[in-house]
Amino acid sequence: RRVLFRSQQKFDWIHKKQTGGAGQYARVIGYIEPFSAEEQKESGQGNMFENRCVGTNIPPEYYSSCEKGSIDAFTEGALVGC
Repeated sequence: RRVLFRSQQKFDWIHKKQTGGAGQYARVIGYIEPFSAEEQKESGQGNMFENRCVGTNIPPEYYSSCEKGSIDAFTEGALVGC
């Protein structure tokens, strides 16, 4: 089932995983909103990721993975319950 966003939707998600070592922790805050017809025509694509990271907690080499994961979720849908 696909979801169509008609207005801006905010999200605030926490990832915690302990695997015996230091573990993983991430908090992702953002929003998703639909393109206007003009923006979609201008960009030439259906989805766009805009990085607005601030501070130095996330190394820049991880930004491309964040973008890829976001675009995969836009295209394939959310992985609910993961």
